[in-house]
Amino acid sequence: MNFLSIIYFSQYYELKHSGRDPLKGRLNGNLLCAVIIILNMVSLGLILHKFSPHNIAIQWITGLFTGYEGDGKAMGKLIGLLIIAVIGGLLWLTIGSEKSYLRIADRFLQLPDDLQKKTIRQALIIFLVSFAGFLFCIFLL
Repeated sequence: MNFLSIIYFSQYYELKHSGRDPLKGRLNGNLLCAVIIILNMVSLGLILHKFSPHNIAIQWITGLFTGYEGDGKAMGKLIGLLIIAVIGGLLWLTIGSEKSYLRIADRFLQLPDDLQKKTIRQALIIFLVSFAGFLFCIFLL
């Protein structure tokens, strides 16, 4: 089981057990997976910037943000929307497709109830570790 499957199933499980349409969890799963991937990418980029600032890829990315003459907040929002659209779109077409989403849900629904609940906790842990790592990189690096 990879972490993306765990995230998708957690969204399916939560909606199904609250009496709502579990197919709407596909959108939630796509967005949550995209956010987790972005948090990890930014954390990795910050770590690379800290420990290898002369890397050509890091210099190019840094140049993107320093070469912009205008409101940095607006540029950050634009780049953030672009990245989430690209990653979310890729997820929507691949593992987050309706067919794949239902296949993931069916596979996890065959597990015993205690393993399903354990999977839900794993999804929360995945998000919290990604978010804590992001905060660590932002504030302590």
